[in-house]
Parts: sequence; C-alpha cells; structure tokens
Amino acid sequence: YTGKTVYARFKQKQHTVLFGVHSSGHGSLTAKNGNTSISSNSKVNYGSTIVFTATPSTGYQIEGWYSNSACDIAINNGTNDTYTVTITGGTNVYVKFVAQQYTITYKDQNNANFSGTHASGYPTTHTYGTATTLKTASKTGYNFEGWYKESACTNKVTSLGATAYTANITLYAKWTANTYAITLNANYTGGTNGSATA
Repeated sequence: YTGKTVYARFKQKQHTVLFGVHSSGHGSLTAKNGNTSISSNSKVNYGSTIVFTATPSTGYQIEGWYSNSACDIAINNGTNDTYTVTITGGTNVYVKFVAQQYTITYKDQNNANFSGTHASGYPTTHTYGTATTLKTASKTGYNFEGWYKESACTNKVTSLGATAYTANITLYAKWTANTYAITLNANYTGGTNGSATA
C-alpha cells in the first residue's frame, strides 16, 4: 500500500431568500446582495449580506418588519427603512405599511390663538386615505363662519379630503360679531318709545 493524498472539495451552501410587502400594499420592498439586486425566491450563498430597502407610497409609513407574509411574527427592527441580514439559512423578510396620521392645529383668523369652544368629538388628527369631517365651533357673542385653509380665511373647508394632505394641518376659524336690537324706553313725561339696532 502506498501513501495517497486525498483532497476534500467543499461547495458553498446556498439558501433561498423570500421577501415582499404585506397584502395591504402601499409601498415596495427591494433587496441587494452587495451591489446586485435580487428578486424574491432567489438563492444566495451562505454568509451573504442582504440589505432590504422599504419605500412607502405617499401618505404611508413603515409599520414594521416581519418574518412571514401575514406580518404577525415581528422582526426587531422598528420602523427603519432598511433591514440588513447575514444569510445562514432560508430567510423570509416582509414589511407592512400603514397610513400616516397628521396633527390638526386650530387657530383663529390671521393666525391668532383659537378663542372658541370646539364641538364634542372634534378631530385632532387626519389619517391619510380617509376623509375627515370637521366640527363646528362656538364663541360667546360671535357667529362661527367656518374653517379655512389659510389665515386670511378665503378658502372654506368642511372636511379634509382623503388624499389631499401629506403633512400636519392648520385650520383657521372665522368669527363675526353678533348684532343685537336695542329698544329705547322713554321714562319722562311726554316721551315716546323708540328702537335702534347696534
């Protein structure tokens, strides 16, 4: 028996990467292996670093990252727009988007502090994709003319359109002073009653 040299040959393992957006949609998810874009169901080498980038549609934001398409098993990555993973086995990555909520601030005409009283249940936020109905307001001695989109109070609004806003919103109240009838009574001899409007 003569000595022989035996050589081992190893083949790098490959693993499948599945990724996508929750069925509710409203954005896209892409993946890169180094500088190379990959599609879902691609096979990549063990040890590869995959960077996933989520891009929400206008009016939406990242709700979270998940390891299943139903988006009920969370990955601890918060709401960052990228997620990086080193491949050590089959990998699933999914992202879910939700509509953004915008704060509604109420002011008086000419940007003065709001001086009235809101009706019950008035909205403090507006959710993109859903129309928001505005409530009236009241103020002692004044008539409420409505809500306006600018401080000069020229464009009146009664509701906020579902897709009309993509930032926080300021609305302006316009007031007009009430007028009252004044009746004058004469108390002296020979006087007559009269009336006037102020």
